[in-house]
Amino acid sequence: MAYDSDEEYNPSYVSTRKDPPWKIRLGKAIFWTTVAFAVWFFYWFNAIQCPC
Repeated sequence: MAYDSDEEYNPSYVSTRKDPPWKIRLGKAIFWTTVAFAVWFFYWFNAIQCPC
């Protein structure tokens, strides 16, 4: 692509907004809760499948 001499590459899809800290903490909490539930579920599922 050709740019003018004083033009910088700045794609329009790059977001420059910052999320507030509570949104980041909420997202991390939801993510780690999901991971913990998935680990627990697979241990539980293995226990009910085990014939011992």
